[in-house]
Amino acid sequence: MLPDNEVMIRMLNNDIASLQSTLHDNQEKIARLHKAKRHITGGQDDLSEYKNLIKNPDLTSESWAGKHAAEFLDIRETIDNAYNDIVTIQVESILQGIEDKISQLENANLDLSDDISSKRNRINHMHGA
Repeated sequence: MLPDNEVMIRMLNNDIASLQSTLHDNQEKIARLHKAKRHITGGQDDLSEYKNLIKNPDLTSESWAGKHAAEFLDIRETIDNAYNDIVTIQVESILQGIEDKISQLENANLDLSDDISSKRNRINHMHGA
């Protein structure tokens, strides 16, 4: 049978390995979230660039008038409003959600690092005892 300290040290080392695995998984998730954020931001920039295409072609009373022209302009305005909602509110909400998750994972990693350090200190103390 192993002395109590050796059993405890093994348990602590197993805990450390598990915590390190979780920390590594979180770091990978953070990297993927940063990559997703970059892609979404790039897409948001692209959407913003193309927004003015909604207003093309420019319609004047000389080029098109009447009931159908008014309906078309109403539809165009609805599309413009929806486009604005997507480019600003919805994308910003997604980006904020990503930032929140990154912060949550970074805070979890700080806690995990503290736990790992604490367990290593306990092991060092047990070796000295």
